[in-house]
Amino acid sequence: MRREVAPSRPPFAKSAPESNPPLDAGTWSGALDRLGKEQLRLAKALSYARFGGVDQGIVTLAFPPETDFARRQVSGDRALLETWFRDNFSGADQLNLVASTEALAKASPSVAEREAVAREATQRSLREEANQDPSVRFLLAQFGGRITQVLPPTKESQDSFGEVGENAGDD
Repeated sequence: MRREVAPSRPPFAKSAPESNPPLDAGTWSGALDRLGKEQLRLAKALSYARFGGVDQGIVTLAFPPETDFARRQVSGDRALLETWFRDNFSGADQLNLVASTEALAKASPSVAEREAVAREATQRSLREEANQDPSVRFLLAQFGGRITQVLPPTKESQDSFGEVGENAGDD
């Protein structure tokens, strides 16, 4: 009796080749979003790569030295990723994974690097806002210390506690 074995990875959804956009710095982030719907682990690993461009069908991705684990993940699934890029973007046939200083300098910042910069800007803004709050200033004056981190509210915390001051004076 012969059994068929299901593939270990779900097949990629293919786009019609004539409708495929080119892959470039402007479409890179969107490409990772699309890939993430099918292969989250690979999309996350690719988010650490700096997009270096496409030349003659070769997509150059530069990985900073501290992201070697992500580079190895991508390298291990190179054929799968090349097929996905080929099926979803025109002129993107092969991956060139590099870790050279020159390639890193030429490439645009990675999605992960841009997200880290945005998180830091949000943190800085939240710290400044908290430092200006009269209640926080009073508590710091009474107990000493300083604010080192302020987390933005999450959906769960807003559902549990509502907006600050929402029920103030309702007693």
